[in-house]
Amino acid sequence: MPGIAIEDFILTDEKYNQGVTLDEYNGVLSLVSCRKTDKGMVFMQWCYPQTRENDTNIPADKSLPWKITLGDRFSAIGVLRELLHRLGDDPPSPENDMTENPWDDEDDIPF
Repeated sequence: MPGIAIEDFILTDEKYNQGVTLDEYNGVLSLVSCRKTDKGMVFMQWCYPQTRENDTNIPADKSLPWKITLGDRFSAIGVLRELLHRLGDDPPSPENDMTENPWDDEDDIPF
């Protein structure tokens, strides 16, 4: 299984060599949890999602990448701007408001 390119890896925890990468699958962007090995290779972390039945957590049969789905490119930008705002940086303003997609109208392509 190939690893993640080191230039695509954002280190968030030096002690445990953990971080994230931006992944795209079928047009949907996600932040994926990754870990860097002692040899410098980066791999996605995988998990077994659980369902709840009769007050018991039941792990799925198949593992999936440990990720946070952001949506398409436009939605991902809006989510990340909102996170910046909640962290106290880049307050929302009319110039960077992403509540409406300015490129929805096919007749008005910005380039």
